[in-house]
Amino acid sequence: MHIEVPRISTAMLRKGSTKGEESSLTIAKRVHISQQRALSRQGQPNHLLSTSHIKQHCHINDDDHILLEQAIEKLGLSHRAYHRILRVSRTIADMSGENNIQRQHLTEALSYRRMDKRIM
Repeated sequence: MHIEVPRISTAMLRKGSTKGEESSLTIAKRVHISQQRALSRQGQPNHLLSTSHIKQHCHINDDDHILLEQAIEKLGLSHRAYHRILRVSRTIADMSGENNIQRQHLTEALSYRRMDKRIM
């Protein structure tokens, strides 16, 4: 997975602005809470979910399912990628504190795959 990070000016790097930034400790706490959500829900981290567990814990609505299928076709992704996108969507939902995968979680996960295809 690749994540695009916007360029920061050298002046900003030198200045070291913290306006609007989360500390590493805050982010680590959010990640830990997210991991605990997954463990309490399914007894294992999201990245280890089998196909049957994905069906059980990574529900998306019909419209979002159509969106995912269209993206898989358009980007030429495999069935493995389909399952990876759902796992990543589940993780993004957990990081957001949501019980269900929402469209914004799915589209964020898809955006990471889109960048993978562009880089390859």
